[in-house]
Amino acid sequence: MEDHSFVPDWLNKEFLKSAIQKEVNGSKIDVTKFDVQLAVSQDNHFGSCLLRVRVEYSFTDKNHISTTGTKHLIVKSLPKAEIMRTIVTQTGIFKRETDVYLVALPAMYRVAEELIGSKVQYLTSRCIYSVPNILVLEDLDHLGYKMADRRSGLDLRHCQLALRSLAHFHGMSVALHRKDPSSMSLFSEAFYKEEQRTFLSSNFEPGLQTLASVVAKWPGFERFAEKIRKMAENLVTKAIEVVKPKNGSLSVLNHGDFWTNNILFKCSSGSEVPEEAMFVDFQISRFSSPALDLQYFMYTSPSQEVRFEHMDDLLETYHKELRKTLKMLGCSDVEFTIEHLKKEFEDRAIFGLITACFTLSVILADPKEIMDLENVTLDDLKVVEGNPMEKTFSGTRYRETFQKLLLYFESKGIL
Repeated sequence: MEDHSFVPDWLNKEFLKSAIQKEVNGSKIDVTKFDVQLAVSQDNHFGSCLLRVRVEYSFTDKNHISTTGTKHLIVKSLPKAEIMRTIVTQTGIFKRETDVYLVALPAMYRVAEELIGSKVQYLTSRCIYSVPNILVLEDLDHLGYKMADRRSGLDLRHCQLALRSLAHFHGMSVALHRKDPSSMSLFSEAFYKEEQRTFLSSNFEPGLQTLASVVAKWPGFERFAEKIRKMAENLVTKAIEVVKPKNGSLSVLNHGDFWTNNILFKCSSGSEVPEEAMFVDFQISRFSSPALDLQYFMYTSPSQEVRFEHMDDLLETYHKELRKTLKMLGCSDVEFTIEHLKKEFEDRAIFGLITACFTLSVILADPKEIMDLENVTLDDLKVVEGNPMEKTFSGTRYRETFQKLLLYFESKGIL
């Protein structure tokens, strides 16, 4: 007997009928059968509940003939873990993602197609239905897009494709903002902002103190423990400042959570060479410097070899594609040289360090090293002694990677 306890009561035939209504070219739609599975394992996604749904239905087509069809969907709703539900609700980031899917993306694609005079390649799944705190998206897995292994990291070809696609995404947002300056008003900072200072401080500071305690036990890296403790004193202020758009510099719609699991790849038949990339999960999208997405990506997603050997190459890959996209969209007069990009990237380096301290530890963790979100409260994260993040910070892969990053950030004067 299959366990379907994870299926919410509202996910029923009536809901699915409403969800597919506009997608079916016919009338008298009736959902005859549906099957629900977890879309990803719990250790691969934290900010929402993702369910994969196969819907079988009957309808009457335009020729008045009764027929049947099948839809493959992803139904996204609030996370079940109370700690994550509280964070998502408090920051309003589910509404943020809804605005990206229903407002920003359609406008970006529309403006791009108007400027180019032809269809553009979509870089995101389509949202076919939405009600408060629920999104229904097309299932990219059914279309051949797959998730890479987050622990191994992306090879050079996957990184290059991801960043070329990101450049297209960013470029389309520039074109939209130029045509309609109010279009990005919905995407001011949602997470790292003054209104969240108390929440951020109560979690960041104990988290960094816990990390420092772990690092202090690593032979040859003891000196970094004090550096991390010192960093905890003003990190929230720096985080709030670093995400702000800068007057006179390029701002784009950032994906916001641009890492391996949110970039799905499609390979050519019988090959492991990626040909297309699609993005998902826009809960913390923001209108700010493109360097933020780049910092986040560099310290979460490439393999160690690619990160340390090809970072400059990847920045140049991104920049070249961005310039090409801006020219194609009639925005070639936008001033943003490779020197500008590298300066922006360096200026926002603290964002990469924050990402390496917190997000990367979870990404590299084995399932047994991730804290049990179902049984962790926000109060548990506000202490140093017994902080549940200690287990994650102590992970083998994280230790190996973070030790190299500590030396790197020290050499750059960031630590």
